[in-house]
Amino acid sequence: MSKQPANQPGSSPLPLLAVGFFIGGLITSTIVTLEIVPAIYSLWRGRQVEWVKGPKPPHKKWEDLSMQFMEWEKQAYKESLPAQAESRS
Repeated sequence: MSKQPANQPGSSPLPLLAVGFFIGGLITSTIVTLEIVPAIYSLWRGRQVEWVKGPKPPHKKWEDLSMQFMEWEKQAYKESLPAQAESRS
């Protein structure tokens, strides 16, 4: 039995359908994994967690957070200097 090209009369469209189903399945599984499963999990988990009541944390300005972050970076840099000097020895 000889294979006929897909564009000839009498050829089977099944390989084309298979490609469509394959691509559709990949897209569907990606959407389900990245969007629907986390949404369902967060709804399910949200009902289990009892929220601790208390005062809200103080709202900080962006400038304050930026300064705090720069201080953390400076501290981390200072702490990494002795480690770098020891590794060079």
